[in-house]
Amino acid sequence: MERYYDAKKEDFGWNTPFEFSNWVQKDTFEVATQLYDRFSQAGVAPEFISQAFKYDIEQMWYPSRTELVNFGVVNLVELAAMRPPTRPTNIKKIEDAFQEVQISQLEQTE
Repeated sequence: MERYYDAKKEDFGWNTPFEFSNWVQKDTFEVATQLYDRFSQAGVAPEFISQAFKYDIEQMWYPSRTELVNFGVVNLVELAAMRPPTRPTNIKKIEDAFQEVQISQLEQTE
């Protein structure tokens, strides 16, 4: 931080390290408030947001899928919509599809 202060003090007009520390604190709170507001506007539970803010830059929190769903980060309806189409499991559907392919191949050769 000392190197950052020395490199930027003229650009920002900091006359003392105390002015720099005040700026860091103010900027940190502004960014945290913006993140909190965006998460809460998206429907994320406050408990999840506060948990996410507990970790510093050297740590990482990997919430489980259950936590993501329970706290409103992930919507199960959206997850279901992202699922790739499945193959038909009904034998009748498979036989019908196979027969359609055979018929279309016969039509092409005639």
